[in-house]
Amino acid sequence: MINSMNVHIGEVKIGRENNELHTILGSCVGIGIFWPKRGVYGLAHCLLPQSPEGTKGPGGRYVDQAIDSLFELMDITNPKDLRAVIAGGANMTVPDCANPKRLIGYQNAQAAIAKLDQMKVRIMQEETGGEGGRKMSICCTTGTFYVREIARSAH
Repeated sequence: MINSMNVHIGEVKIGRENNELHTILGSCVGIGIFWPKRGVYGLAHCLLPQSPEGTKGPGGRYVDQAIDSLFELMDITNPKDLRAVIAGGANMTVPDCANPKRLIGYQNAQAAIAKLDQMKVRIMQEETGGEGGRKMSICCTTGTFYVREIARSAH
């Protein structure tokens, strides 16, 4: 029987065989870490790019804190066999004429790319930006994932 686990804003969860990790993203960024050799997978749902100085302990609210938390929860000492997926980081509130570098979604995605690069984790896929949300899922039994776009409703 598959145990489906939803990862909410600011959360970090890990899964193993018979687990599925899911999250729904807008401007937040989802970071999936895959370690198939050990059969462990992690997913974080990050709201902001950088934790304030002095932030301690596990958590997923900030990109840097979330990746450090995934490494700790998954007991990673050598990132050689890891792979990552990044999704989300959409422009959910500002018209497209805005400078994307000022948008929190863009900043979240860039922070995730930079931190994973710093940790020497190879990114398999990145689906960020745009103006719609995304659903991200990881099947921990097979080591597969999907990212599906959620169309923005017209107002």
